[in-house]
Amino acid sequence: MSAERRDLVFLVDVDNTLIDNDRVKRDIATAVARAVGPELADTFWRIYEDVRRECGVVDFPETLRRFRMRDRGDARTSRVDRVVLAMPFARYLFPGARQVLERLSSLGEVAILSDGDRVYQPAKIARAGLLLAVRGNVFVYDHKEDHLAEVERRLPATHYCHVDDKRELLAHTKERLRDRVTTVHVRQGHYAADPSEGPPPDISVDRIADLRRVAASSFAATARTPLARLTTGGGPMPQQAWSNKRERQYEHIKDNLEKRGRSEDTAERIAAATVNQTRTAKGETKERKLPAERARAKRDMAAAGRKGAKARARRS
Repeated sequence: MSAERRDLVFLVDVDNTLIDNDRVKRDIATAVARAVGPELADTFWRIYEDVRRECGVVDFPETLRRFRMRDRGDARTSRVDRVVLAMPFARYLFPGARQVLERLSSLGEVAILSDGDRVYQPAKIARAGLLLAVRGNVFVYDHKEDHLAEVERRLPATHYCHVDDKRELLAHTKERLRDRVTTVHVRQGHYAADPSEGPPPDISVDRIADLRRVAASSFAATARTPLARLTTGGGPMPQQAWSNKRERQYEHIKDNLEKRGRSEDTAERIAAATVNQTRTAKGETKERKLPAERARAKRDMAAAGRKGAKARARRS
């Protein structure tokens, strides 16, 4: 992972945020009981809870090790290994989870930030297809809230957006990063209704798929790209300077340019310049513009429109 500073980094949780972990556990419980019977299944889950209390995190490899050691003479114990280790996690992704990651990747850098053991949880993330979806940006800790400083060092950014199903963890991140983070509570899973005494989340949604409809401007106080938020003087533009309408205009122009063969950087540059020119002509910029500047912007827009019409006529 590069130490280059990004404008915006999304830190996205896995269990009950991207993956329906409650359903995973129910299905594992059903399969374990079917494989070894109810008595041995009860033993397995008692060991599971013991390990969880000792480690402070779910650790299936350690649970399986202790389970095998306890009943060495019972050949059925190996069946539990196969059940737990062969779960098809991609089937448990919440609807829209992949599309949300794609959309967030278009707005900034995306990384997985997950609690879990160092063996099973990374394998779970990879088997669900999430390792590829975030281009290898995966952080797994036994208590991730204690490792934010390390995440900052490994993935430095001007602004972060933390997406999680646990309000308590979001509140901790807000207290740590303050106005450098936007917190997003996804109300899924059995932790969804848990209270938190810390700062409330900045954004709350009922399902991860709902993030596809959240305005890009809501995720951060800084820009999607540096150029898209520069004033004519070259300084950073406050996030509220672009309305949702201008965000849509930017995306529309950029997409059309890319479809016509322009590179992403060129498309972003032209789209940002066009939107800022529109804002100047419409009087939407935060700073007051002289009438002559606004008139010049309108003339430039009209000229660009005539050039575009001529180009389309030549192609037709």
